[in-house]
Formats: sequence, C-alpha cells, structure tokens
Amino acid sequence: MIEMNDFRRARETIAPVVQSVLKGPIEKRTAQLLAVTGACDYALEENFLKAFEQLEQAVEISRRTNVLRLCPCRVTGWVRTSSLLQV
Repeated sequence: MIEMNDFRRARETIAPVVQSVLKGPIEKRTAQLLAVTGACDYALEENFLKAFEQLEQAVEISRRTNVLRLCPCRVTGWVRTSSLLQV
C-alpha cells in the first residue's frame, strides 16, 4: 500500500502488529515498519519531526542489515523534505 501512496490503508494494515514488531528482535521487519509509520506520519499527520526520526531509523537499520524493501530513494526524499520542514 505504501508503494501506491495509500497511506491510510497502509497504516490500517500494520496497526495490529506495530507494538509487537517494534519490541521484537527482527530488524528487517522493524526497518520496514518504521518506513511505513514514518511515511504515514509525514503524509497524514504532518508530524514531520516524528516522521524524520522514524525514517532516519529505518534508513540506518536498512543500511546496517541491507534488507529494506522500500525504495531507498523515496525514503531519502521523505527524510530530506521533513528535515527542511523542521525549521
């Protein structure tokens, strides 16, 4: 859903597992979840600071583990945009 920019549906889809995944040891899922929640906070809530933090964490984990399936270019674009809006 995130690839189609359907942020509301993406958030609804991941809502039941957010807490358990973030507390779990599997970094691959954590990076993916942070990318989705960061994108949703960016696009839906316009909470740019929170989105920036989540997207930065997703990029950091994905670089370390090499597993993020979301296009790194898109995540980097969201991070850049949200950092510009933090003024």
